[in-house]
Amino acid sequence: MRVRAADNHDIGDIIRLITPLEDAGILLPRSREYLEDHIGEFSVLEQDCHVYGCVALKLFADRQVGELACLVVSPDAQDGGYGELLLDHVIAQAQNKGMHTLFALSTNTGAWFDERGFQAASFDDLPQERQRQYLQNQRRSQIYCLPLAAP
Repeated sequence: MRVRAADNHDIGDIIRLITPLEDAGILLPRSREYLEDHIGEFSVLEQDCHVYGCVALKLFADRQVGELACLVVSPDAQDGGYGELLLDHVIAQAQNKGMHTLFALSTNTGAWFDERGFQAASFDDLPQERQRQYLQNQRRSQIYCLPLAAP
């Protein structure tokens, strides 16, 4: 398994991975157009030309903060440590871009983030742009932050 930058050829696979979680209300819906416009934020977990997972890193200029988003591992590859592989990839990306903090929002997987060193955070810890989005989607997600060391 390897993690690599996603490209437009991966959009169908990303949709296949995220649609069941969107339908269950676990992930926010993302349209094909959204994915096309934001594909540069995504990375995919791949083996033998088959995509088994994805993750996105959203960057916010204010306060040098990044958001881990849309972390999904296929049911065919779960329990193999691949979520951690995707997390490590995003942490390295954020550090290389000079981010000081990585945050994640979750309605269902808070314990997973707790076990990986994330700490509960508040609405005020989010960048202003993300605060507006948080209020608009009305999901009342838990907010988790991970301080990042310099690479």
